[in-house]
Amino acid sequence: MQNRTKRRIGVPEILAPAGSMESLKAAVAAGCDAVYMGGSKFGARAYAQNPEEDEMVAAIRYCHLYGVKLYMTVNTLLKEQELQSLPTFLRPYYEAGLDAVIVQDMGVLRVIHQCFPDLDIHASTQMTLTSGMGVDDRLAAYGVTRIVPARELSLTELQQMRQQTKMELEVFVHGALCYCYSGQCLMSSMQGGRSGNRGRCAQPCRMQYDIDGSKRYLLSPKELCALPLLGEMIEAGIDSFKIEGRMKRPEYTAYVTAMYRKYRDLYLELGSAKYRVWQQEHAAEWEDDLRKLAEIYNREGFTDGYLEEKPEQMLADKRPKHGGVCVGTVQDVDKHQVRYRLERPIFAQDVLEFRGADGVSIYEYTTGSSYHAGELVQTRYQKGCRIAKGDRVFRTRHQVLLEEIRQDFVESTPKLTINGQIRIVAGEPILLQCEYENEIFAVTGMIAENAVKRAVAKEDVVRVLSQTGETPFEWGSLDVDLGADVFVPIGEFKKLRRNALTGLQDRLERLGSREVDEERIRQMQAEIKAGAQEDALISELRDPKDVQQSAAVSDEKQLYAVLQHDCIQEVILREEWFDNAVIEVLLQRIKESKKRAVLALRRYSVRRRSRSIEHY
Repeated sequence: MQNRTKRRIGVPEILAPAGSMESLKAAVAAGCDAVYMGGSKFGARAYAQNPEEDEMVAAIRYCHLYGVKLYMTVNTLLKEQELQSLPTFLRPYYEAGLDAVIVQDMGVLRVIHQCFPDLDIHASTQMTLTSGMGVDDRLAAYGVTRIVPARELSLTELQQMRQQTKMELEVFVHGALCYCYSGQCLMSSMQGGRSGNRGRCAQPCRMQYDIDGSKRYLLSPKELCALPLLGEMIEAGIDSFKIEGRMKRPEYTAYVTAMYRKYRDLYLELGSAKYRVWQQEHAAEWEDDLRKLAEIYNREGFTDGYLEEKPEQMLADKRPKHGGVCVGTVQDVDKHQVRYRLERPIFAQDVLEFRGADGVSIYEYTTGSSYHAGELVQTRYQKGCRIAKGDRVFRTRHQVLLEEIRQDFVESTPKLTINGQIRIVAGEPILLQCEYENEIFAVTGMIAENAVKRAVAKEDVVRVLSQTGETPFEWGSLDVDLGADVFVPIGEFKKLRRNALTGLQDRLERLGSREVDEERIRQMQAEIKAGAQEDALISELRDPKDVQQSAAVSDEKQLYAVLQHDCIQEVILREEWFDNAVIEVLLQRIKESKKRAVLALRRYSVRRRSRSIEHY
């Protein structure tokens, strides 16, 4: 791993998702500048492997060891009673040096800023910020330093936004897209009681819907891939390239992060013109990298979302899951076997899927051997599967690629290169000093003695100190100042090495740690409690006659009973409970009772009622 360096001004950050500690470590190994992760509460991915308190603190320390920032998602809408516990929940992470929180709820924003005024706040995409005008004045006062614009903005609109605000802009560049506006979906809540705004989206947009007898995935967007627009986004002044995927596997996180890091660094090294020339001259490498991104995950290919204002190309209506990459075409089929010609090599343990012209899966199997491109492969298939000549074969699991990613990123421990000096002089304590960037850590050991028999050799000192093992360090240089005829037990050098590296690691992990202002938290919690008590008192004192009530009825008998009660001001008729001819009569009856009528249309209905009910 490259040595930790601070990101330069004008260099867009690579921001990776982490739904687990394994994904977080993979992202760090792949070269991200920051990760975003949810805790055990208040995050918009309630079903990720979100860490508990100790593990989240360990995650912050791990990131800081490698100079990576950690942003915590606190981006759900909180209930009043939950605000009381928010400061206590965030406190250990703030003390550990949490770099920022991502927030959509204005109440949450205010509480966090009051309790932790020096903690950066990032305005979530769910705030639906589509313009930079006014945000500096309105949001900066609450500690907001960065905004994540609405995901529906084009590249041109992002460029305009860049001119309108001094705040950092964080833009999604890769991963899943929501069908609704900036993730503010109520569909999951309405259909199954799982609110996306509470982190529990059931993804109804990935389900199949029947329109006029045709079943398709009408609301399922493709995966976003803005890598081809990376140069344009750097030139637009985007500060952070955000990768979606906290629910995806560590291999996905690692490889996507590595690709965006590779091409960001290449652009910064070559500059605009030479970068585009490089892409042309290395077209095969460029296309191979894009293909591998698709091998990791795609939905019927990729889209650039709204960035180039082509929303009509965004939907994947044939399948809602990973689409894989085409590797071959069926040549002929008999009752027991199918033969297909390969367009690219396949490997043992790859998962292949046969699909018809409509894109629907027919048969899937795991390969037992490897084959070269151009070979004719023969395999048996399950009885009843209707495979036909011309059907295409897709690979949905690239075993070799996944193993390479695991070896390079997921299972590797990145090393930080440190420099050291050790002084060993008879009659003085041994001094070992380690240095990483501007951080220096020194330890002392026993008093070195004059050698009676065999003096310690420089080679012995270097050999023992170089055995850094499972630590995150490796020596770049190690200077040994060794006096003449000095004796030190070899075990002493092992002890010095262990103490020095452990101490340096602890110091690096604690960079950014801070103390809490207890009084601020007490004041905020008292204010929240007082507000809740005031709301309860107002509710208690309110005359029940002043409370407006609604009632939904499922038949005419219920309706006539409801119309007798003055406390009910609104009556709801669900369309599926009544015949169309009856609805008109019932609406008139509600009107005559001087109550408000509401007609709730049946679910999934796309029909429009010919007569408006506004006059009721």
